[in-house]
Amino acid sequence: MQRVAVAVSLGIVAALVYWHFSPHFRFQKGFPLRFDKTVHDFGEIQWGTPVEATFRFFNASQQEVTIEHIVESCGCAVARLSSFSFRPGEQGILTVRFFPTGFAGHVTQTLQLRLKGFQTPIILLLRAKVNPLLLPSPSKIDFGRVRSQKQAITTLILKNTSGRKVRITRLETSHEYVKAFTLKDGDEPTIHIALVNPPVGRLYERLYIYTSIPERSQIDVPIQADVACKWQLTDTEFFFGFVNKRVTSHRNQESMDRLPSGKCSCHSDLGSDRSGSIRSLGFDEGKRWWGDKRGCFY
Repeated sequence: MQRVAVAVSLGIVAALVYWHFSPHFRFQKGFPLRFDKTVHDFGEIQWGTPVEATFRFFNASQQEVTIEHIVESCGCAVARLSSFSFRPGEQGILTVRFFPTGFAGHVTQTLQLRLKGFQTPIILLLRAKVNPLLLPSPSKIDFGRVRSQKQAITTLILKNTSGRKVRITRLETSHEYVKAFTLKDGDEPTIHIALVNPPVGRLYERLYIYTSIPERSQIDVPIQADVACKWQLTDTEFFFGFVNKRVTSHRNQESMDRLPSGKCSCHSDLGSDRSGSIRSLGFDEGKRWWGDKRGCFY
């Protein structure tokens, strides 16, 4: 019996010596836990397909070590420990499940292990190259500055890295003045997008693309635009046409003559009382011109 106890003790000592000097287990300076690795590279993985990583470690100190909690850098990683307290020489396993949704290309995520009695955490890294299967190009649609009561048109291409034929099953937009329809399916699906009579102001809308690929069944594309009044002046016209009152602008006079009932498409955000919310910008042959600070006529 004594021989068995001695053999077990010698085995534990030999294991501790091996783990302490083994290049397969690494210290992070100042911490009692020694890991087989501090970085796990998944290589190339596919969007929407979860993967797992395993970190093995042991307590290389002479005291019990407690892991109080683990902080993941995003909700895409879920960590699970075999235990939270480890006696001297005791081994542990940390399993991390990574969900590569919402990423494209090279990704790095961090795990912070907070130990009892230590102010700074142990840092572990997860790395991967995520194949998005379908990548919208451009990833965000910005129409820039457009006129109200006008159409703005653009095209979006879904870059297909899935190796499969793709069919767009449905298109939805956040407002009815954002129009979208499919130009073609197949290797690189193409979508036509237009703003039709958009309201005045800064617009933030969404395009929802539904596809035949289960792992990438829905794609969300942001859309933005700065919609100006139909008769709104440019910055150059505002400065040279109004600050310098001696400049005669037949174009501006024609615009005034065409305004329906003296109203502009911007009037909704300025109130109905012209004298209170709109200031005089200039004169032309005794005729008073009114407008807001953006040079929108009334």
